[in-house]
Amino acid sequence: TEILNTFGLSENSFTCSVLGQSMQDASIFDGDTLIADASIKAKSGHIVIVSIEGKQFVKRLKEENGTSWLISENKDYAPVGIIDDMNIDCLGVVVSVLHKLR
Repeated sequence: TEILNTFGLSENSFTCSVLGQSMQDASIFDGDTLIADASIKAKSGHIVIVSIEGKQFVKRLKEENGTSWLISENKDYAPVGIIDDMNIDCLGVVVSVLHKLR
């Protein structure tokens, strides 16, 4: 718990590794480690970790005119519209990115 407090994290924090380049324009790169907090309510503009049909993704949440989108920070990836019948779960809001020294 002391290490969590040192970094301003809660007991609801978790880490995950990044695979791929879909968030590179947000300075999140393949091989980075993300720290997310499951207790934060996701809002438009947050970078979130979501599970869609059992597969995890890191995307920016955008809400506009009653529609929600998951946006990649790489122009080579198309936005994903969130529709009611999707099996989607927001696992947490990204609060930190740890880059590996290369």
